[in-house]
Amino acid sequence: MMIANPEVYVMSPNRDVPTRTWNPIEVIENYIARVPEMDVKFGAWTDEQEGPLTFSLRTSMAATLQDSEQIAITMGTEMDGTAKLIGDELKNYGFKSTIDRVSLDVNPGMYKAAGPNANGQRLAMYTVEGTYNLSVKESAPATLAPV
Repeated sequence: MMIANPEVYVMSPNRDVPTRTWNPIEVIENYIARVPEMDVKFGAWTDEQEGPLTFSLRTSMAATLQDSEQIAITMGTEMDGTAKLIGDELKNYGFKSTIDRVSLDVNPGMYKAAGPNANGQRLAMYTVEGTYNLSVKESAPATLAPV
């Protein structure tokens, strides 16, 4: 039986070949994984091989039906703020990116009881989905300085 030599798999931090360990999709997925109650999906049928990549941010929240227009305004601002933070995160990883909103969909879904003393008030579970185009231009990756 042959045992692998662990020295073979060690890469020198001083290698002169610039390498990048994360791509833009991984950076976005990792960022959204830290945002409570939010999910991200990549790609749309309108995407072409060359050009921007479409991604959707999705979350849900409970509110009364009377608040639907205000929720669209508030969540639009929140989604755009999250997209801007994603752009900042991409910049931290050495990607020059442009993120443009394509659409925002605020949909009141199922109703749920507001509690025993709600006097007939019911809350709607809103699904909020923001769709964005991501254009990425790679800049020089950050490399480690020789020790």
